[in-house]
Amino acid sequence: MSVIVRTSIFFWVVTVAQYMTEWGVQRRDILRAMPVAAVAGMGSHSGTATTQRDRSGSARSTDRRRLGTVPDPVGDDDGPGGYQYPTAEEFKDGVYDMTEATIYDEGDAWTFEVGIAGPVENTYLFETGFGVQVIELYIRDPDAGDEVPASTQGRPGSGLTFAQPWHYVAHVTGTGQVVEDASSDAGAFDDELGDPEVLASDEDGGISASASSEGSTISFTVSKDALGGGDIREKEAGLFVFSLDGFTPSEIRTNVGEEADLYRTGLGDNPARNSPKAFDMLDPEGTVSQSEALDYTEDEPATVPLFTIGESLVTSVGMIPDSVGDDDGPGGYQYPTAEEFTDGAYDITRVRVYEEDDVWTFEVGIAGPVENIYQFDDGFAVQTLQLYVHDPSAGDEVPTSTQGRPGSGLTFAEPWHYLVHVTGYDQVVEDASSDAGAFDDELGDPEVLASREEGGISASASAEDSTISFTVSKHALGGGDIEAKKIGLFVFSQDASVPAISGTTPVPRPMPTRSDWGTTPSRTVPKPSICSTPKASSTSTTRSTTPRTNPRPCHCSPSVTHCSMQRRVPPSGAVSPRATPTETGSTRTSTATGNRASSTYWSTTTPGIARRYRTIQPCSISTARERREHSSTH
Repeated sequence: MSVIVRTSIFFWVVTVAQYMTEWGVQRRDILRAMPVAAVAGMGSHSGTATTQRDRSGSARSTDRRRLGTVPDPVGDDDGPGGYQYPTAEEFKDGVYDMTEATIYDEGDAWTFEVGIAGPVENTYLFETGFGVQVIELYIRDPDAGDEVPASTQGRPGSGLTFAQPWHYVAHVTGTGQVVEDASSDAGAFDDELGDPEVLASDEDGGISASASSEGSTISFTVSKDALGGGDIREKEAGLFVFSLDGFTPSEIRTNVGEEADLYRTGLGDNPARNSPKAFDMLDPEGTVSQSEALDYTEDEPATVPLFTIGESLVTSVGMIPDSVGDDDGPGGYQYPTAEEFTDGAYDITRVRVYEEDDVWTFEVGIAGPVENIYQFDDGFAVQTLQLYVHDPSAGDEVPTSTQGRPGSGLTFAEPWHYLVHVTGYDQVVEDASSDAGAFDDELGDPEVLASREEGGISASASAEDSTISFTVSKHALGGGDIEAKKIGLFVFSQDASVPAISGTTPVPRPMPTRSDWGTTPSRTVPKPSICSTPKASSTSTTRSTTPRTNPRPCHCSPSVTHCSMQRRVPPSGAVSPRATPTETGSTRTSTATGNRASSTYWSTTTPGIARRYRTIQPCSISTARERREHSSTH
């Protein structure tokens, strides 16, 4: 009998409107984080959020609309090349290194959220929460009339000149913010500011700024009228990060030299004359090259091109990280020993969801190498991915099931409607009408909603980025809003000799060796092999050595303060499902139910969070927050 193992469980409820700063997750871990309720099965508590939070923790209405993100390379915070930070202690590594800029439509304003690679600290105790950065946003409006002033000279102190004339500039510091037109007669290398028209300021409320040290972001919100109104995606832009110097009129550090000093920027081999003062600029891939855009000589200043915002936006719905190194199922699973099963090949690091007009793309990061050892057409070999979708808007006529696809060994607490099955040579979307169960060998006869052959689904892989991606027709997954659906993502070990895991058209290949299941009886074992559980505190837990006679899919943390399996550090008093009960004050009982693994409940004696918690039950972020707040008041 063939034994299929190695699943990477990645379960969450997608109601994407909140961020995870309350869980202490860093911005570098979540670029566009979805709210998460992770359980072993799609849950009964959907809890649609009515508010969302930006990374500074400010509550916002769900009317706020995310337009997209413009990514920026990390590690390019050296101007045209060779620039050095001042050496004083506040200028920490990465504080001028942009990672991305995300744009939100707030109704009558736009918010620009700038990710910073280094720490965002309020060294000088400014009200806005950040200290050493100056951000300037230049906007060119193609719909602006001839009466709107335009200039190719950057704001004084910037050292920037532009290939196309701009119309509006937003100047953002921790002490104040202003939007100006281009009517100033002062140039980019002048000391004084000139006399431009002020279109908005922090004093009149037309522009404001905030920062999040946890999210490592600086955000500023600008009245649409101040930037000419219309559609921000149709405008051209340039975004720059400078070093703050409160002793210059421009607030930009213009003190430069060959070598950096306490409060002097080092230019290296670059000349001081005509030097642009920006450490980093937003340079969308394939549109703008920073090293070329900021390149200059002693005789010629840099000429910076602007980019069209809409052409550079990455419209990802969100990204969820997963802990690295937890690719051992419920605990104790081991990779097959053949050489193709390299370390980390089944270890999910994150999943990013992208939306286009009629498709969704799921990009799955893998900790280990993504290799195509069997030379499959779609660029990856040893992984099989399955995505289960519960659609709350589906009608009664849409088939549902709590049984996973045959071979998966998965059963669910809440019925799913659609299944995406992905291998390196075949992909299919099925409904839940099959009469075959999760432990059956044959596939049954579900309705095929989309297939690789018909073009409704496709897959690809990147060895360089260590990702596997699949793109699915929205229609095949019920259409509507992906953010309102509940989904579960799993990674299995691909075995082309078994119909259930291989796909619809098995491809012959040499058989790998049988996996070692440890002390787990294979008859009842579920096939998932990583569970996105919170990491237990090193001071409070140890790994249980009790033989596992009844392993199960992952389940929610026993702590009622959260249900997010993605959280890196558990809340005070929380314990890992793998913790030793005698050391944590928690107990767990498990019983076998037929051929299926089943956990009955967790209880904890930790003060303030004592509850009995039936698995496999999920909760949304909003539900988790209510429980945490209730717990803190009792």
